[in-house]
Amino acid sequence: MVSIKVLKATNKFKSTAFQLISFIVNNNTIDLNNFIVTRNLELIKIEYPKLDHTSKAE
Repeated sequence: MVSIKVLKATNKFKSTAFQLISFIVNNNTIDLNNFIVTRNLELIKIEYPKLDHTSKAE
């Protein structure tokens, strides 16, 4: 599982973090819709529970 947490971050940093994550996701052709995303003033948490580490790209 991929889990990314940003604690006590400013809104500007959170925005940058999401842009960076989106860039990484898009450039690895991972569907962002599969992410579970929760965010509030104190926490960004992104998990990718559907990622299969045993499969290989064809």
